[in-house]
Amino acid sequence: MTIPLQKLPYLAFEEVLSTIGLREKFILAALSKKTANLVKKCVFFQRFRLEIDFDNWAIALESDSLPETDDTRFSSEEYQIHLTIFKVVEFIVKVFKISRASIQTDVDFEMFNNYMVLFERYGVNASRVEAQCTEASIQDFLKISKEVPHVSVDLIPLGSPSFDKNVFYHFEFIRIKFCNPIHLKWHKDLLFSLINCKNVEIEWTDKQLDSESVILYTIDLQDFLKRWISGSKIESLQMRGFDSTKFPAIFDSLRLSYSPWRPLRFDDNDGFMIRQVRNGPKAIVYRSGDTVFLKTVQIDLS
Repeated sequence: MTIPLQKLPYLAFEEVLSTIGLREKFILAALSKKTANLVKKCVFFQRFRLEIDFDNWAIALESDSLPETDDTRFSSEEYQIHLTIFKVVEFIVKVFKISRASIQTDVDFEMFNNYMVLFERYGVNASRVEAQCTEASIQDFLKISKEVPHVSVDLIPLGSPSFDKNVFYHFEFIRIKFCNPIHLKWHKDLLFSLINCKNVEIEWTDKQLDSESVILYTIDLQDFLKRWISGSKIESLQMRGFDSTKFPAIFDSLRLSYSPWRPLRFDDNDGFMIRQVRNGPKAIVYRSGDTVFLKTVQIDLS
């Protein structure tokens, strides 16, 4: 005779759960609110990692001692449930203690915001987000993602909204890819708002770089480097979309403006070394093709 698991005494149910893998725990929790609560109690002291990849999801046990196996990882590839991806994620974070989550999605900003609100409500730390965003919502997107160490966004222009130049961001890593032509001043304002991020990557689609209308000028890069010299937390910067035909002239401008320290220019005029004021960090600035790089280094400039 088969005995329904949900009718077992709690201790017996807990004993059963200790012998089964994550897949079975998930399926049991999905049976009813009662079994969901029982599973939640039994896994309370465990920590899990959540991965959202567009319409797919995966949950895995976080453990320093156990390898990742079929018993410690479960995903939508193994179990189809007739709910929206958001509803499934909501169910997961309610039942399982999610210590960190990563999300890659192309949903609209409103739905992305719903994910972030859900994570905040249940104490889930988002460790990585990759999403699409329009100009109109980019600052709201960056605001709600401010605690996320790794942020990547494909930016889709939609009109020319105003940009709040008084807001600066502090991401560990941020990558922004422009998918269509964009207003140059807006582009520059966005770039300067990232001056205190640690690692920054600015990309363009190859198709868009064929158009001169998307290229920032030498003076824009010069202004940005002056801002870095005055004080910035950037340790690594990679930018496509600059007109680098007058790149060597930037060195002469910085050399005249920022004595008494002595910068170092490379012989081929494709790079030079700069330093922040008050004996701050040093960095090599160089170009490769249509890309400009800035990398902090430990080299004596005296």
